Amino acid sequence: MLYRRVGARWVAAMCNIVAFFLCIVGREASPFVSLRPFWVCWGAPSWESAAAWLPKTRDFAWCLRAGALHCGRAAGLDTSRCVICDQARDSTLHLVADCRYLTALRSWCSQLRGLLKLPPVSFVDMAVHGCGSPTRSGDAHETHTAVLGAVLTAMAKARAYALLNHDPMRSATIVNAAKAHMRHHLNIDWMHARGEIPARAGSEGHHGGRPSTRQAFRVRWDAITKGTGDVLDFGPVITAASLR
Repeated sequence: MLYRRVGARWVAAMCNIVAFFLCIVGREASPFVSLRPFWVCWGAPSWESAAAWLPKTRDFAWCLRAGALHCGRAAGLDTSRCVICDQARDSTLHLVADCRYLTALRSWCSQLRGLLKLPPVSFVDMAVHGCGSPTRSGDAHETHTAVLGAVLTAMAKARAYALLNHDPMRSATIVNAAKAHMRHHLNIDWMHARGEIPARAGSEGHHGGRPSTRQAFRVRWDAITKGTGDVLDFGPVITAASLR
């Protein structure tokens, strides 16, 4: 845990540098993102605030950040080309920045961040580096972390589906996976706000970012929830879309 908290940005920076030099000497690896200084993304979510992420989501985030995501033949495919775009080379940079597979997810993420009044950020910087939080703590940081977790969860599911089936997951299904993660996160926040989940000794790191009162919940999530009293209703941006 200490290694992850202290060394995450160093690991990502070193992996980028190695990939860059491998690209220069003509190896298969390529720099999956620009060699962005790791200290630029000082607002990236801590592992404590990301405690609501599924283990598979955390693993996928680490693979993106460290440049260790299996692509092309390394992922078990019989080609180094993207199974969605055909002519493009399958790589982390292509998946995050250019692949039409995630076009709907990128659009949904931009819309959601706008409603939550989070600062504009490129999809690559957010998904790979965790950038996009204006502060290290507080409502804006927690909403950013929740959105990032939803996006990474959907990306991981979509990527696994495409590699397994050699066929893309439907765009609406990908976005619905992200929406489901957001609804789950908000339901847990609502339970904390209503006092249904009592604080436990030693759990401050995992639950400290949750709203402790209904008012705190409304301040954080009023832009995408509606309703009064004990009923929690979700706005259209996180309501599952019909797959018909």
